[in-house]
Amino acid sequence: MQPWFRKRFPLFFEEGTFEIHDVWDQEKQITIAESVKKLKTGGGCMDPVCLKPVTDDIRQQCIELRPRDDQLRFVASNLNSLQKAAEEKTCYPYAIYADDVMVGFALFDEEPYPEDGCFWIVRFMIDRNYQGRGYGKAGLSAVLRKQKEHPACTVIRISHVPDNTAANRLYKGLGFKETGQFINGELVLDLEV
Repeated sequence: MQPWFRKRFPLFFEEGTFEIHDVWDQEKQITIAESVKKLKTGGGCMDPVCLKPVTDDIRQQCIELRPRDDQLRFVASNLNSLQKAAEEKTCYPYAIYADDVMVGFALFDEEPYPEDGCFWIVRFMIDRNYQGRGYGKAGLSAVLRKQKEHPACTVIRISHVPDNTAANRLYKGLGFKETGQFINGELVLDLEV
């Protein structure tokens, strides 16, 4: 790295460590050091979106997320999903955040589902007010990254109502392939890891 670059931009990688200096981010009007502190304390996210476990303090906000009216038949309510999470041992609920704003919800396996050994994404939705901004792809990518962290994750499964063409396009765009199998009337797609 050029010496002038270090003087001008004192945020750099050195021998595998990340050195933080107080650099002003004019676009976000915060310092990089403040951003890192926010991350370490569980607030905010550096990626376009991040996942946060649904806790009692954000549960109601999560329940209030809604798809568009024409999408209601495609996805169960988040209240129903949170109730399902309480019944499933492998499934955990997460809020999807863009910066500090909750934009969606996901319910997915963090360990193999006992019946088939796959990691399922049971529910996934983006609130109607935040659709069309790339949060669906970014949120689903964050879920996939989290599932792939588990050493036993070899297949990730997701399903959707057959005529939900937007979901089908999103899932296939991230590498899922239709299996030809239907479960409870929904088309199943697999992603081999």
